Amino acid sequence: MSTLRSKRTQKALVIEGLSDLPEPPKNFANESWKALKSSLRELMSLTRMKYGREHMYKTVNALCNNGDTQFILDKLMKFLYKYINKEMTQLSSFIGDVHQYIDMYDSHWDKYQKNIISVLSVFMYLDGEIKTKGEMSIANRADRYYQEKLISTSAVYNRLINGVMELIYEERAHEMDHKLQLKRIVLMLEKLNIYKDQFYKHFIEETDKYYKKMSKSIFENTNVSDYLRCIEKMLKKEKERIENYLSVSSTRESIDKVELWMIKDIADSIIEKGMKQLISNSKLDDLKLLYMLFKQVNMLGPVEIGFNKVVKETGLGIVSPQNDEKGLINALLEFREKVEIIMQTSFENNIKFKYSNKMVWEEFINTNQKISVLCAKDLDENLKKGSKVKLSDQELEIRIDGIISLFKLVNSKDVFEAIYFQQLAKRYLLDKSKSADLEKSVITKLKAECGATFISRLRNIQNDIDFSKTYMEHFHRENDVPFDFHVWTLTGQGWPRNYELKPILPPVLLNLQEKYTIFYTNLMKKKILNWNSSISYCEIQCNLPNGNKSLTVTLHQALVLLLFNKVDTLSLERICEMVGLPIGVLGREVLQICMKCKILTKESKGKEINGKEMITFNQNFTHKLYKIVINSLQIKETKIEVQQTIEKVMNERQYIVDAAIVRIMKARRSLSHSALLSECFNIVRFNISAVEVKKRIERLIEQEYLRRDENERTLYHYIT
Repeated sequence: MSTLRSKRTQKALVIEGLSDLPEPPKNFANESWKALKSSLRELMSLTRMKYGREHMYKTVNALCNNGDTQFILDKLMKFLYKYINKEMTQLSSFIGDVHQYIDMYDSHWDKYQKNIISVLSVFMYLDGEIKTKGEMSIANRADRYYQEKLISTSAVYNRLINGVMELIYEERAHEMDHKLQLKRIVLMLEKLNIYKDQFYKHFIEETDKYYKKMSKSIFENTNVSDYLRCIEKMLKKEKERIENYLSVSSTRESIDKVELWMIKDIADSIIEKGMKQLISNSKLDDLKLLYMLFKQVNMLGPVEIGFNKVVKETGLGIVSPQNDEKGLINALLEFREKVEIIMQTSFENNIKFKYSNKMVWEEFINTNQKISVLCAKDLDENLKKGSKVKLSDQELEIRIDGIISLFKLVNSKDVFEAIYFQQLAKRYLLDKSKSADLEKSVITKLKAECGATFISRLRNIQNDIDFSKTYMEHFHRENDVPFDFHVWTLTGQGWPRNYELKPILPPVLLNLQEKYTIFYTNLMKKKILNWNSSISYCEIQCNLPNGNKSLTVTLHQALVLLLFNKVDTLSLERICEMVGLPIGVLGREVLQICMKCKILTKESKGKEINGKEMITFNQNFTHKLYKIVINSLQIKETKIEVQQTIEKVMNERQYIVDAAIVRIMKARRSLSHSALLSECFNIVRFNISAVEVKKRIERLIEQEYLRRDENERTLYHYIT
């Protein structure tokens, strides 16, 4: 099967009467330019045009196609150059203030750009022709000439640049808003390629002068808090300036100038003037701002030094021996809390700051050797029953943590430990501990800071407590005891010792004492009991004329009160004789009965008592409480006891130093005096002077542990 296709014949389109284009007249280029020039004037002046843009465009096209491209280009550029010259002349002769001038120039530039765009719309074909040849475009030629003319016309250029700087000054000094206008001017400068090399250089120079002048003026007339906020605001504004109207090619040089003159140049003055004030008033936000500003310029060193200087000065003022000891620990804890809050809130918990600050605390806190004693006393006050300190569990935990944090800083930890153990023992023995869990918590925290001796003594105390409870359970099972009777059986290590006092006990107590002695010696062969009455206490029931009372008293006070079952009046001398204790010991306890609850009275008034003083039972005694505690002095450490404890520690230190020296020399065999001192200071945990170490060295030489070198007196040798 086949398909038939018709054959189509192609026909040519013939237009009759069409001939070649005629040659343009000889004067076509000049005449055309005259018409174009006239139209350009009308176009740029926005007047009614004789010929429209389309006609102008076709004329330019025809000229280019006729080979007159260079001719028309030269004519156009000459026209534009003349136009630019005329504009510059008008700009030079303008009369008005800086704002009027910038407004006028802004309008001029807007008009100039629109005119260039209008010209390009007509000469687009010409612009394409020259760009095809790799030549500079019409707009670029005009802009380059404009740039050269602007820079060379100093009356315009200088006035323009100075005007821009004046607007920027007004923004900085008076917070006026010129950013939109400045943005347009900066874009113009950037387009003309005079922003970076001409304007920006001048801008940085003026910025430098401005902040150099302002830093001194503002700093001298404001407080540091306001000054810091002023810096923050300036930095923010300079950043906004870069973002809002400065070229994207701009660096942070203007910000650097703020940092240079407002921070770096007067860094020490800022710290000196404001650090103490900011810390004293707990200006946490301002301290944080100070820290962040100095961190921004890599100058945290002066902040650290200034902060530590204020901390040291304040700390030395707190621990000064001239201050009342009663409020010293409170003041230290409050100040330490303030410093820690500043570290956390304002200084980003800077590790370097924390380390150097710890060194500062150790330095000033150890100028007062009583801190360790006061820390131990404060800890005791918070751990015992009946304390005047009334804190919630959470507050108590915070308080104890604070005291232990101070303890960590003191060098005389051995003094603290000795007093702490005495007070711990009394809390256990007199049943004055507020909470067993709290005691364990404190012990756990102290273990981390104290050495093996502390842990060993603690273990001994705990063992004694546990064994004593076991002994009493056995004793009560084997003996009929008429009243609540408890004996603490202590090994003597870490416990208060005062075995010299031998009071005359009533038969009932003497009988129980003998029974327990027999019980214990049968249980523990070769062990001897020594009874300590100074830390014994009693609860006695009193049937008084005005009602019954329960009195908690020391054993010695109980013996005194029992004497008044038979008589109403006795002299202190007679009381001491009947109880079997010296006036120096018993007088203080009798005085407490007379002064505190007045169940007994004395003849004289005041806090003094003598042997001739007559002590009388108070028939009119009344008290609002049923249970009255009189033995409060028993749990308190007296000044004499504290002093004795310190002296004991000082004596023990001699042997610790001796042991340290021998251990060092045994390992080194030979060592110079200075090297031995250095190593000794590193080993011992307390402050000791070079003179004291030298005395111990001399002592060890006498005991033939060491010897001096025969040729060099400052060299020591270990004697095996």
